[in-house]
Amino acid sequence: MTEDLAYIVYNMTEVTEDLAYIVYNMSEDLAYIVYNMTEVTEDLAYIVYNMSEDLAYIVYNMSEDLAYIVYNMSEDLAYIVYNMSEVTEDLAYIVYNMSEVTEDLAYSVSVSGAVH
Repeated sequence: MTEDLAYIVYNMTEVTEDLAYIVYNMSEDLAYIVYNMTEVTEDLAYIVYNMSEDLAYIVYNMSEDLAYIVYNMSEDLAYIVYNMSEVTEDLAYIVYNMSEVTEDLAYSVSVSGAVH
């Protein structure tokens, strides 16, 4: 049993050495990958930075254009609403006069005896 155990332990040591070798190589490969990933991350950071600058530039210009459009729209809209209010005043005047006409008409109809 002891010899077998010694054999197992010896082979385990060999396995452990092999395992140590694998882990060492894995860690080297991993270190290499992580290092390159860092480089990629730097490149990615550079891309994202430039994208954000470009995006900021686009959004800034869009907001300027949009502000300009909205400003002009609001001016036009204000002009339209103002003219509409003038129309509304005229319309109110017409409706008011129509109601007077209607009252006069109702009166004349009642006087003529058409309304019972």
